[in-house]
Amino acid sequence: MKAIQIRKAIAAALDDERNTRADRIVDGVVISLIVISTLEIFMSSFASIGGRMNAVLNFIDLFTTIVFTVEVTLRIWLAGDINPKYKGFKGRLKYCCSFYGLIDILATYPFYLTLIFPIPYTVFKALRIIRLLRIFRYMTS
Repeated sequence: MKAIQIRKAIAAALDDERNTRADRIVDGVVISLIVISTLEIFMSSFASIGGRMNAVLNFIDLFTTIVFTVEVTLRIWLAGDINPKYKGFKGRLKYCCSFYGLIDILATYPFYLTLIFPIPYTVFKALRIIRLLRIFRYMTS
């Protein structure tokens, strides 16, 4: 019973339609990390900044990627709990093909392809700018 309560609490915190305290905290953290990640990508594109702050920028990059990976994976896993139209395996696939699902996947998971295939990381880093589109999820107007 405890696992079901935890699952429901996580789904409620990730649900963009609710306006609970946990949801507002998650939204604030995600929006902050999107801004920080975007600034990191911008700053690392300048050789004069990227060279001096390389270790800090790499840490920010890795940290935000890990956090977004956890968040996106939880959104996919709990898609049916967040919205009933995404129940079951087919529902999760439907979520992954939705606008925000595609943004989540394209902005997060390609990082891991660089660990498997000899593709320059900078190719996939450009996809992370797509995270800016995620901010529209949190806008109420």
